Amino acid sequence: MADVVSDSDRVDAYSRRRVLVTGATGFIGRHLVPTLMQHCDVVAVTRRPTPAGLGVRTICVGEIGRGTQWDGALDGVDAVVHVAGLAHRGLVQQRASPDVYREVNAFGTVALAAAAARQGVRDFIFLSSIAVNGSASADRSPFTEGDTPRPKDAYAVSKAEAENGLEEIAARSSLACTIIRPPLVYGRGALGNIAMLTQALKRNVPLPLASIKNARAFLSVASLVDFVVWRLARSNRGSETFIVADTGHVSTPVFSSHLGTAMGLRPRLFRFPTNILSAGLRASGSASLAESMLSSLEVDISKVRKAGWMPLSDTGA
Repeated sequence: MADVVSDSDRVDAYSRRRVLVTGATGFIGRHLVPTLMQHCDVVAVTRRPTPAGLGVRTICVGEIGRGTQWDGALDGVDAVVHVAGLAHRGLVQQRASPDVYREVNAFGTVALAAAAARQGVRDFIFLSSIAVNGSASADRSPFTEGDTPRPKDAYAVSKAEAENGLEEIAARSSLACTIIRPPLVYGRGALGNIAMLTQALKRNVPLPLASIKNARAFLSVASLVDFVVWRLARSNRGSETFIVADTGHVSTPVFSSHLGTAMGLRPRLFRFPTNILSAGLRASGSASLAESMLSSLEVDISKVRKAGWMPLSDTGA
């Protein structure tokens, strides 16, 4: 039976809590912090000194890794939402410096969780990635939480190692760890491939996407923030992993059209042989971009729906 919590109960659950948020000045953090501020005391963690403007207490911890000092930042904290991490970059960069991903995303996450457990923090929410499951779901059923992880690159491997570390910490302590595996997150201020697509649409650049026939999952940043709020309002135990995504799947050209429409623009999509497009992108060193544009990535969100949460957005609409 789903765990149902009323809005008033949710507010009460937050009003007495202090939540530490890493990556507070990043894309997701800038959406998450204002929402959490409505209900609880927020401590924002940054890597560099940040000018006033967040409206919350901010602590600079420097670069995140196994040697980061967390004890002062965790003083009096009830929950941690760990959003910060080294972003998914091109395969060439990843292959050149795989240890950097491991240091930040794996060792850094485990060090923070271990410090949180020592300090008696109750909840730890970690933003992982659907890339832990794999990079594409073609010729198979949609990804689920129970699949054997198949991380393909240094970024995904580092996220998978972080998940393993969190599960071990949760097993030997009272820290409840929630692992979120989202697909590509979109919304105001999005980075990476979404930012590139947004800029192309703004400049009215013709895009060779109309011939692509795939099915991909996406997640609005509003839905991601809502899930974090929903999860923090519950009494969690142990370690649990959730694939969190919007309802439905859409093709790359349909998503591009939806994005353009939301921006008040009319995308200029034209037909182009997908095999030539793929070869051109891969030859230019953009293999990961080619895969994200051309392949299918479908997910099964039945677990999180059965738990009682529903996404705010329907990508397939």
